Amino acid sequence: MDTDAFIATAWQTAHVVANMRTRGARLYFVQDYEPWFYPRGAASELADQTYRFGFETIAIGRALADELANRHGIESVAVPFGCDHSVYWVEADGAPRDSVVFYSRPGVARRGFEVAVPALEAFHELRPEATIHVVGSLPGNPRFPAVVHPTLSPAELNSLYQRCAAGLALSYTNVSLVPFELLAAGVVPVMNDWKPAHAVIDAAHAVWGTPTPSGLAEALVEGFDLQRQVGAFAVASDVIHVDWAVTGRAFVGAVERLCEVPRIRERATHV
Repeated sequence: MDTDAFIATAWQTAHVVANMRTRGARLYFVQDYEPWFYPRGAASELADQTYRFGFETIAIGRALADELANRHGIESVAVPFGCDHSVYWVEADGAPRDSVVFYSRPGVARRGFEVAVPALEAFHELRPEATIHVVGSLPGNPRFPAVVHPTLSPAELNSLYQRCAAGLALSYTNVSLVPFELLAAGVVPVMNDWKPAHAVIDAAHAVWGTPTPSGLAEALVEGFDLQRQVGAFAVASDVIHVDWAVTGRAFVGAVERLCEVPRIRERATHV
């Protein structure tokens, strides 16, 4: 049975789609540059091979689309990131916030746990009055007091954000959703500086730090002080236009257009 399209959403499923014999457009929704997930080896090479399959490609965010173009010559349709404002929002803009939050994923190299812990230690030296919240896990014996939240529902996470002035959100591959959600909740995101990501997170109240412990600690102080100066609503205004409905419409439009590409090519061969 023929199908309009098969959409791969990760390198593993791209290999499956490549080996299908059913007629239909082959689309690839690329959400990160996945060869970077692994050390140089079989997994990174298998992920890299998928960019040579010739699929019509949709990329989330301009930075990733540019990476695919620069490394592989792929012309992809870039769709914007979104944010769920029914979950992440400013509940009140009252007393100054006295906390910071860190999204922690130890064991996931691209989330920068190894540099975040000494950065938080240095931040604690600079701002000992600030409470440090960690969402996830905090193994080892860090030299700073922290309130650890192993699991939180989205609603609980937004409630925590209402106490936080700044949030440390590191990503060494594509941008994550965390900075958008922090901004929507009135929290200044502090991120490792990667220039291509500036085009994706175009926010006046985002802070970029040199990805070293001292550089990120200084950026976290900057973000903490900035939020307390301007307030939560000013921070949240940076992402008022960022919405999953916009992303959804862009994605559906891209799928519909790209499904026509194989048909156009097929008709051209019969002219």
